[in-house]
Amino acid sequence: LDLLRERPATFPGAKVAQIRGIAWHCLGQTDTALEFVKLSSKLDPAQGFTRFLVLELLDELGRHSEALETARSYELGGVDD
Repeated sequence: LDLLRERPATFPGAKVAQIRGIAWHCLGQTDTALEFVKLSSKLDPAQGFTRFLVLELLDELGRHSEALETARSYELGGVDD
């Protein structure tokens, strides 16, 4: 995580945020992971995998209504807040 905080110049910000989110999830910090994955999705909304991760983490956290609302916004071409 320390290396990612410094953000290597060759890595886009969205990818760094995505990797940090996955790392936090692996460490059992799902709330923190969700924030990074949402940031990644906001920085690069075309990344379908990141959108999938947002929905998966919301589901894991039991935030089903938010997951459904987010999925609907994706259908309409929306971007995370």
